[in-house]
Amino acid sequence: MPPAIARALLEGNPRSVLDLATLRPRVVREPGIRELTDAMEGRSVGAVLPCVHLDHLEGVMLLALGDRTEPLSRVEIEELGRLGDALGGALSAALAQRRVESHIHQLSELRRDAETQITALRGEVDQLRDQCDVLGRGLAEDQTLHVAYSPSMRRVQTRAIELAPTEEPVLLIAGAGSPVLPVSRFIHDRGPRWDAPFVVADCSATAPDEVMNLLFGDEGHTGWFHSATGGTLLMRDLPALPKNAQARLAEALAARDSTDDESRPVPPRIIATSRSELDELRRLDALDPALQRCFVRADLVIPPLRERREDVPSLALLAIDRACRVLARDPVGIDQATMSALVDHDWPGDVAELELVLELAVGRASGKTIAQSDLPPLAWPAGEEEESLSGTYTEVERRLLERALRRSGGNKSQAARRLGLKRTTFLDKLRRHGLDERAPEGVGGSALG
Repeated sequence: MPPAIARALLEGNPRSVLDLATLRPRVVREPGIRELTDAMEGRSVGAVLPCVHLDHLEGVMLLALGDRTEPLSRVEIEELGRLGDALGGALSAALAQRRVESHIHQLSELRRDAETQITALRGEVDQLRDQCDVLGRGLAEDQTLHVAYSPSMRRVQTRAIELAPTEEPVLLIAGAGSPVLPVSRFIHDRGPRWDAPFVVADCSATAPDEVMNLLFGDEGHTGWFHSATGGTLLMRDLPALPKNAQARLAEALAARDSTDDESRPVPPRIIATSRSELDELRRLDALDPALQRCFVRADLVIPPLRERREDVPSLALLAIDRACRVLARDPVGIDQATMSALVDHDWPGDVAELELVLELAVGRASGKTIAQSDLPPLAWPAGEEEESLSGTYTEVERRLLERALRRSGGNKSQAARRLGLKRTTFLDKLRRHGLDERAPEGVGGSALG
């Protein structure tokens, strides 16, 4: 539509019919309408009929000039007005329908895009679940739990089988280096959640101010608790969790037990580990009281390796086999004297220490059998143990870190394994003691510094 016609309709009465024959005589008195009359004559438009619906201009009908010279009569204008109202209503309905169809089309496209994204994300989730399943199955295949010649380990197996089909949180009480991962996976795989996620959270390896977000998530990040929905969440070293996070976890577990809404996601089952028994944790005020109550009915004590020496030979053979595969060398055996030395050792680092010692021995062995000379020292040098345990806790911890670094030749990952710590925890301790940039002073000493 020519701009002059549009302005005339919008600035004046939207229902007024613009009649060229009526406008021409007014040009002399009203020069401002000349642009309008010129535009109408240029288009051979004799009259402009606005199509109005509910006082809203929906469109315009341009009537041909033809050979008419007389102005429109009042009757003609009234009839044209009714025609404009009818056309305005029809246009309004048609435009509304078109807008609806356009909106539906946009929504359909958005839905198709969303479905495509959902399909892609489901594929990624399935792929990640498969990967986790492969990793988890690899963990489940760890045979350490199946080595149970000792009565104490047979009781662990029996208790794990009893706990598997329940939904109650479980507290695993075990020292550093104990096989808590295989035991936890054993319980998960034999329960009703065997095909759901199995998530491992290390409470001691995370800065206290970050634990809450890692546990429950934040914007754009899914926390451990929700990642394990429907499955099992293993929380290593639960007492290391800050008290506010412990209280929040207790609330989440209580909310799970207080609802019967089947439409809500199934919260994870909690398996937690601790170096101390529940009574000791209560005495030390290391756990939130509400969280303590979650574990009063289900706990499992994993005995230290020194209390089940009958299992050492089989565990040693498993460790040698694993070390040969890891180091890509031909299988080796172990002589009887060496095996006896392993059985007699107290293994303060438990199964993890045994595996580390034998990995070092396999790497040193030059023949087809591991001899005692291939083992790293299994005892503290004379007088060193007493000196190592003197002084404050901070001083003792610093000496242990320094000794682990020396005996690992400065290899921080190996030093962390010697102490039964995660590498991130070990590095954090080094930073706190100002040892993170310290050069190693030498190599040697016992296998577990």
